[in-house]
Parts: sequence; structure tokens; C-alpha cells
Amino acid sequence: MKLFIVFSWYKRACKTFTARMMAIVCIAAMVTGCITTNGPISQTPANNANQLVVIGVPILLGGFGSSVPINDSYQITAKHVARLSWDLDVIHHPYCDLSLIRTSSKHVPSWGLIYPDQTVTHEGHSLLGNSVKGEGKYLQDVIDTNTDCLYSLSDAPVMSGMSGGPVFNEAGEIVGITVAIVHNPEDLTNLRPAERYSQFVPATLIFDWLKQLGIDTSHASPELAGVQVSSYVNQLNQQQARQPEPQVAQAIPSQSSISSNKTDNHSLTNEMGYNSYF
Repeated sequence: MKLFIVFSWYKRACKTFTARMMAIVCIAAMVTGCITTNGPISQTPANNANQLVVIGVPILLGGFGSSVPINDSYQITAKHVARLSWDLDVIHHPYCDLSLIRTSSKHVPSWGLIYPDQTVTHEGHSLLGNSVKGEGKYLQDVIDTNTDCLYSLSDAPVMSGMSGGPVFNEAGEIVGITVAIVHNPEDLTNLRPAERYSQFVPATLIFDWLKQLGIDTSHASPELAGVQVSSYVNQLNQQQARQPEPQVAQAIPSQSSISSNKTDNHSLTNEMGYNSYF
């Protein structure tokens, strides 16, 4: 009798394990089938500026995103990544695809600026957690009329999992974080011709937001720290307490994201329509 009970338990356990393994395989197949990319991505060595963010339930319905340290106590990432992460102490930007995660970092990179046609490198993680990168050039800024937020565009390829990851300039400074792929460039006006359009949140907007929140911005380069953002960006970041989640944009101002005594490096705003957040 005892032997029969043990055998029955073992048989049920095997069936349960087999069913779970089949479910995992099916889910993994669905996840890999949903990988989004707009060009060739290459492997890259791990970088302390490119932090891994676990999202969902690992193995089953999970994956990875990316984040970047902005000081010893906080990392910045995409809002759609933060909402699925295991992190609880999070501050979301009221409009932009941008969030702060309270977590300590031993290494904090320098943040800087980017100018039109300069080389940019998007880094992040694949859905399997590998460090990957895409290279291209910075194009221009646009206004997303769905959220009122200002974003920057490059022609560098990106893929699923790279959201929240760093965008580097030629000097190795972080100039923003990756958030999306633009899928409808033919519907946009005044858009510079390019093979592809990858969307990132510029460092100018990020660091102005940090100042509004009273968070340490000492890791900004002298050039970034000395820049004055446009009134549009400043007002956008000041809405934190008044209107946390606006849904509809009202207008597209013709201002740049920053202004300084130097040549304006964010001179063109535009309308952004449908895009792919990943």
C-alpha cells in the first residue's frame, strides 16, 4: 500500500513537472516571438553605466530592461520598465517615459550633451540579459503629442530590453536613455531623412527634472550643468505635483529643449505619433 501511494505521488509529480515545463517552453516561444528591433544589434562588454532591471516573473513571464545610475542613490530608467520591475521605491515623471528608482550604485557615469550628426551609441540588455549595443548618429528632437513630452531621435538600431539603457556620446558621456522605436516616420513633418528612428529621453530634460525634485545632479558634466533648458521643458518638469498623469497633448511649441550661448544642439521640435515601447 505504501509503495502504491509513493508511486501515485511520483506519477502525479511527473505530470505536474511536465506540464509546467511545457508551459515555460510555450511562454518562452511567445516572448522570443515578440522581440522588437529596427536594425542589427551587436554584443558588447558589460558596462557599469548599463544596469540590468528584472521585469515580470523571471523564467515564466519575465525579461529584462535597463537603467543608468544618476548619483549614488538613484538610477534612471524608462517608466514602462519601472512599472513592471520589482522595485518599489520609484518616482514616475508625470508626462515622459521616465522614472527614478532608489537604489545605490558604486559607479556613476558622467552625463553630457550631444550635437546633431554626432555619433551616439545605445546600450542596454537583450530579453535574455546580454549586454548589447546599436550605433548611429543623433538626429533631432520631437514633441510626442500623446504625452506633451520632448524626446530625441537617433538612427541607431535598438531592440527589446534596451529600454532605460544609456545613450553615449563620442566622449563616453551619457546623453539620455532609450525608450522606443518610431514606427510612423512617414506621417511626421520636418523629419530628417534616416534609415530608422530610435527614441530617447535627452539628458537635458532628465537633469532639469532632477533639479525640480531636489535630487543630486553632481554627475552632470560642466557643459550639461551650465546649460539652460527651454521654458517648455522647465514647465513640463514642474507639473509633478499638479497633474501626475496627463493623457492628451494640447500643442507643439516651436522651442528647443536647451538654450545657451553656443550653437543650439536641439533646434527642431516635431510631432511624434505611434511608437513601440519595449
